Amino acid sequence: MAPNASFVTEQDEEVQSPAGNPPPKRQYKELAIAKGVDQYGGAFLLILGVFGNITSLIVLRRKRFRSLPSSLYLTVLAISDFLTIAVGQGGRHWIRALTGKDILSLSTFYCKVWYLIVPVSTSYSTWILTAVTVERCLAISAPLLAKKINMQKSSRRFLVISLVLLSLYYIYSLVLYEIVDTSRGKICDIVPKNEVFVYSIRPWFEYIAYSIFPGTLIFLCNVIMIITLIKARRVRRRQLANNKQQENETTGSIITMLLTISFTFLVLTTPIRVNFILNVYFPSNYWQEDSRAALNRLNWALSIFCLYLNHAINFLLYLISGREFRQEFASLFGCCPKQNTDMTGARTKTTSLSASKTATVSAVPVADNKV
Repeated sequence: MAPNASFVTEQDEEVQSPAGNPPPKRQYKELAIAKGVDQYGGAFLLILGVFGNITSLIVLRRKRFRSLPSSLYLTVLAISDFLTIAVGQGGRHWIRALTGKDILSLSTFYCKVWYLIVPVSTSYSTWILTAVTVERCLAISAPLLAKKINMQKSSRRFLVISLVLLSLYYIYSLVLYEIVDTSRGKICDIVPKNEVFVYSIRPWFEYIAYSIFPGTLIFLCNVIMIITLIKARRVRRRQLANNKQQENETTGSIITMLLTISFTFLVLTTPIRVNFILNVYFPSNYWQEDSRAALNRLNWALSIFCLYLNHAINFLLYLISGREFRQEFASLFGCCPKQNTDMTGARTKTTSLSASKTATVSAVPVADNKV
């Protein structure tokens, strides 16, 4: 449990401390709040992240969504986010918050593997979100170009190649981290000879590779998609084919979900990256207990919470922003009448439309279900 969040004044110390005994340790409100965030926030993240990502995985593999290329990205994103929450929070942070013991210090093997799995899964989620945002941006802003690209094969190729490259980059964790002796005992930490790379070079490289570059792509694509969708709204209202309209509604629902989770990504991942950069120039002791260290401890607790919240919250964002996702989720419990959600079949039925109706539909800058 978190300690009492009240301050102990110097006067209280004099009254409470018997002569000859050291005064009681001062308690800082920031430190108590940080421990509360780690304990109760960590439990919340575990419950939401495990349940939410598993449920998202089930819904996104249902017939209505699985014919869309974006669904493959979002499915793998749910798996990557689940791994981040399960191993990152459940496999270290929450246990440390409850027991005060860092389980990474118990095993050299687990120390190395944890620092391999968590960075890979975190970075992989970032680039999956970037790829699916770019893919949807291309599909609605340049549908003719998008049709020439086999999006299904491209998405599979990207998912495999990006995972391999990230794994190769972070393989250095196997030699970078080790059980080392410190004033606090044996802990999983950086081998001293690698400190220059870890504290001076890596933060900037990863800030550019996993925040600035993907964040800029996501932001620009979101702006393009919003402008395109606003322009297309008037045309979309004139659609006359119900089946085609259903397909566009599902595609539009995916786009709305993407806009929501991508903006959330930008907000929630910025604090931790900024802290890593600031730590290069203003290093701090995470374990020290004074007023400045207590404030820094709270800062890191909130930053870590936001980082993991980004990997746990997508399910809620899908429910809030995606009407089609809500319907499919409700249908899992029999709360919604079953609809004809076979997008391939819906597309086949539209082939008998007149030329004028087809022209009207094709004016909408949203690619078909093969994109």
